[in-house]
Amino acid sequence: MMEFFSDDSVVFLGRTSFRGKDSIKQFFDEVCRRLAERKHTLNDFKVKTSGDETKVSCNLSFSTRVVKTGETCKVESRDDLTLVSEGGRWAVKELAISSLIPKTIVKHGLKNLGKLIRARGEFRFS
Repeated sequence: MMEFFSDDSVVFLGRTSFRGKDSIKQFFDEVCRRLAERKHTLNDFKVKTSGDETKVSCNLSFSTRVVKTGETCKVESRDDLTLVSEGGRWAVKELAISSLIPKTIVKHGLKNLGKLIRARGEFRFS
């Protein structure tokens, strides 16, 4: 998945940011460790291109199972991506995730994932 991100890409999740491919990979690895069996649906795309930059906005929803408890829930977000043309290919420069996180996930600490990660010192933050 990381081949779709530029080397200096940034993912924003609320007030937390993950900078560079290593931090972004660690973030997604942690999410995948906590949530299993994700089935994604994307819809309501809006795309605007200007030169070597394209902005994409879409709704993402997925059903998942919380690994810790086995509970199932649905997560919905509005995702905004900025893509840049690099060496003949498009790469994600920025990804902003605006989530509506259900109580099942909040209860098991995923809502505060950025805070938890910061406390462990595993990521670089802006």
